[in-house]
Amino acid sequence: MTSGSSPQLSLVIAAYNDWAALETCLASVAGQRNAPEFEVVVVDDGSATVAPVAVARPSGQIQIRVIRQAHSGIATARNRGVQEARGNVVLFTDCDCVLDPDCLHELGQAVEQFPGDASFQLRLTADTRSIVGRAEALQHFAVQQGRLDAAGRLMYLNTSGFAIRRDVALSFGQLFDPLARRGEDTLLLSQLMKRGQMPHYLPRAAIQHAVRLPLSRYMWVGLSIGYKEGYAYAKIANNAEKLDSGSSQRWEHLKRLYRIAKENSLGTTAFLVVFVRQVLRLFGLKFYRLFG
Repeated sequence: MTSGSSPQLSLVIAAYNDWAALETCLASVAGQRNAPEFEVVVVDDGSATVAPVAVARPSGQIQIRVIRQAHSGIATARNRGVQEARGNVVLFTDCDCVLDPDCLHELGQAVEQFPGDASFQLRLTADTRSIVGRAEALQHFAVQQGRLDAAGRLMYLNTSGFAIRRDVALSFGQLFDPLARRGEDTLLLSQLMKRGQMPHYLPRAAIQHAVRLPLSRYMWVGLSIGYKEGYAYAKIANNAEKLDSGSSQRWEHLKRLYRIAKENSLGTTAFLVVFVRQVLRLFGLKFYRLFG
């Protein structure tokens, strides 16, 4: 980028005490091929230590800004990133994500190719060397196949790899609900769908989300996730909207999960992990409805 020019893309990453993972993420950003002009905006959400030199001034040609704020939660941090971004399109990802070398190039191409689309969901992958990674990969496969319509729009939004035109983002006021502890992306999806702006799916723009949790903790985190998502789903329900599956749709989703596990050699163990975690998540949602 030439000094003072506006980039096409702003990559926004909210960080909280995960500098080591962010260094790996930024290395993948530095390795982008044929990318449009872009900047990186890291919002430090009150980490215990300031960003290390390897993050604040990484090697290579990355233009990066680190903005530090008091700890306010990931939704508020991402909202701050939107306000600070200078690009025409804002791409959200996480510290524990690795961008495919052609990711930004493919996103830039899609932004030009589909000028009528307000937002884009990138393809999420996982590191399949561990059982947790295979479970994550299975979930991504199932959602990205099962919720895609004939026009290429996806009834799914995951901020590990989600892009939105900045003028559209600013029109929301606060893009993400700061009261949502989890599920803020699902809340945003419901609002986009009300506007007729379901995300356009980009299978060629890939981001690997590397979950680094032991299996036992990964399973039980599902319960916590369900509880924390309770606010988001309650708000969606209060708006007379429905995004979560009914019992018949859940059954179809389970059958799809099992089929994909077999077809992609992810294994029945990965299927069982996803199944149990989803059951725990549903229990978490019920706990919120009872006690939240």
